[in-house]
Amino acid sequence: AEMASMYPNKSGGTAVYTHEAFRKWPIVGAIANWGYWCGWIPTIPVNLIVAAGYLKSFVPHLTDTQVLIAAIGMAVFLYAVNYVGLKPGIWSSGIMAVCAIGPMAVIILSPVFHPSLFHSGNLFPFKPLNGSWHSHASWMLMFKWMFVALWSAYSIESASTTIAEFKDPH
Repeated sequence: AEMASMYPNKSGGTAVYTHEAFRKWPIVGAIANWGYWCGWIPTIPVNLIVAAGYLKSFVPHLTDTQVLIAAIGMAVFLYAVNYVGLKPGIWSSGIMAVCAIGPMAVIILSPVFHPSLFHSGNLFPFKPLNGSWHSHASWMLMFKWMFVALWSAYSIESASTTIAEFKDPH
């Protein structure tokens, strides 16, 4: 919010604010800007893999090729919605968020009504490679995927991407 108030006429969010902050050293700003977006690149395939996995679990008779085509179709659809403009993109995001509440409620409340659906192992899914917590490879793999999950889930600063589009960003 502070950066958005400092640069109310700049769209693009954190990456653009970083570039602006390093105007005195243009190469540093450019590297920071591109580094930010390079960090976001893995989120698209990771989220498509998760979506394809969910699709495969709900419709198990689909082949891997059909699931891949569906995941690519979802990506193209979401790109098209966001390409049309900011307003339809935000509206579609809101609609999808509301639609996600129903399945989330079913998943969360199912063990309350059917206790046999609760498995404590699902709360702590970390399992080391070859059963050893002392393995360097186990820790590196766990940290790598924790980073990817965190980066994919943490997007609160993405609100700054659209803040300059508001009528009064202050």
